[in-house]
Amino acid sequence: MTSSIELSTWSFMMAGAQLSNIGFGESFIDPTRVLRRDLLAEEMSEYVDAEINDDLVEVLDGLADIIVIALGSMYAYVGRTVATEILDEVARSNLSKVVDGRVLKNDAGKIVKPRGWTAPDIAGILKAGIQ
Repeated sequence: MTSSIELSTWSFMMAGAQLSNIGFGESFIDPTRVLRRDLLAEEMSEYVDAEINDDLVEVLDGLADIIVIALGSMYAYVGRTVATEILDEVARSNLSKVVDGRVLKNDAGKIVKPRGWTAPDIAGILKAGIQ
């Protein structure tokens, strides 16, 4: 099932001709890679400013923009199908931190990896999905 954010991001990236599948065999100064980095940095800065200023509307706008830009960047790097597989694998890995309906946390409140946890196999997905 495709979410509205996935579909709208894909459509937006298509309309903007930003789906070059630039990958990482290319130069880090590739214009699309530079654009993706700059967009994420700009939205992250706007989010942090809004957080510091206690502006919930702008915090949520910034976070939503970060999600859209990050997803669009994944589409540009590896395409929609592979990006979706990676997101599913990361979700699987994160949910494997829940054991018997509970999670372990460190002193800072961060959820920690339980015994037997496995990292997402992003390299395996890339190997299988990118020819």
